Amino acid sequence: MKNKLLSIILAVAMLASMCSMMIVPVSASDNFYEDNDGVWHIVNEAGLLEFRETFIASQATLRNATVVLDNDITMTDPLPTVETYGKGFIGIFDGQGHTISNLVINGEKNNGLLGTPYDATNLPELTVKNLALVNASMSRAASITKQPSGFIFGQANGTATFDNIYIQGSIAVTGDAIDGNASNAMGALIGTLNQGMVVNVSNSYFDINTKDSSVIMWRSGAIFGGTVRGGIQMNLTNCALYGDLSNFAGYSYYWSGSGYSQGNGLTAYAPVLTAKNFVVDTVISDTVTTTGLAKGLDFQSGSSDHLTEQDVSGLDAADVEGFTKTVGHLVPTSLLKMFPEHCLEESDVTDSILELEGYQTDNTNKIRLVATIADDNTANYKSVGFEVVAVYGDNAKSTSFSTSTVYTSINANTATGDTAITAQSLIGGNGYIFAMIIGNMPANTPVTFQVKTYYIDANDAQTDGATVVFTVDEIPSGTVSGGK
Repeated sequence: MKNKLLSIILAVAMLASMCSMMIVPVSASDNFYEDNDGVWHIVNEAGLLEFRETFIASQATLRNATVVLDNDITMTDPLPTVETYGKGFIGIFDGQGHTISNLVINGEKNNGLLGTPYDATNLPELTVKNLALVNASMSRAASITKQPSGFIFGQANGTATFDNIYIQGSIAVTGDAIDGNASNAMGALIGTLNQGMVVNVSNSYFDINTKDSSVIMWRSGAIFGGTVRGGIQMNLTNCALYGDLSNFAGYSYYWSGSGYSQGNGLTAYAPVLTAKNFVVDTVISDTVTTTGLAKGLDFQSGSSDHLTEQDVSGLDAADVEGFTKTVGHLVPTSLLKMFPEHCLEESDVTDSILELEGYQTDNTNKIRLVATIADDNTANYKSVGFEVVAVYGDNAKSTSFSTSTVYTSINANTATGDTAITAQSLIGGNGYIFAMIIGNMPANTPVTFQVKTYYIDANDAQTDGATVVFTVDEIPSGTVSGGK
């Protein structure tokens, strides 16, 4: 009896000990739930907030879990402004090709969509992939310093891997600067990288705007913000950076070369960078446009002292391996396939004599692009053409076509016979039609097109028309439709 009682007491003691170490349970809902395979699903904005509340309550709860985004989400409120240092998601976050729009982050605390994961004992392994952030914004008052913020992570340590990430947004500091060297520590992916961190970024696109900041931002970057201590390795492969970065200062515009704990030291804690096929085409002042890495190292002084190693192969090339040339930009090909709606941009041109009128299809897997050019004697053009990007399935292709042949009318083969379409009926005045035929269009597969029209004048100068984006799905045979 005594031994039995002792066993019961021991069992109760062990149970109490185990309970003290148990992970806080997740309260699942229809908005955020775990499936039979142990994968967690975010369904909507409420689910995203439940997910954040879970790892903020305990960083261990979802550690090493896989969390996926099931739908596009349009945020209706800013992220709650709470301190998340040491309270971040450690695991795999897979956007599954979905978009979060209108993400607003107040940088008054360590903050980011996935918090601020930090563990000095058991280094975190972080993975974020297949995610787009559109119309994101992050700001803080100039008087608030040393509170790292990022669209993804406020700050982090360990290893972080980002793949197929698209971020379009703005970063700003408001109010009056408290001194000339405040530590703002903000970046699109991570606000601050901690000692010894390794970051791998691939097939990603950043369109970041800082021109609306009321003060110059220090120790911030379009991709990464500040760094703390040494041993930091950054690997960038097949990435593109665009935007207006007029108000970054002190260091480079895609990472910061010094930790805030070092005051204004420039090189004490320099990171190691490997950049392969990293395309940079940004505005860094009101008058200067830079392409490539040379100005990107430190546009304030033109020095590359912040780096201890460089591999900058593949930069400034017209055709970069792993990229597709869209109208106006080089875009990582794998990202273009996943997010054509974001990567293919439209643009308008005032008073253009060019117009993409639409497209025609037939039953032989061909599509004919139809455009017009007005009869404008001042243009004096000698040829016309198209620049085209097509994205479908697992393919992303770009091509161009020019011709000196124009028509006053073209035929559309319909079920009732050939129908003549005249330039005058399309333009409402005098002009001509020109066309491009694309063969081998995939059957039963939507194709997203980006099309720009242009003409070449007698001096070989090119004048562009508008850039139009549209999707061809099941178009009735022989009709002119779509386009603008």
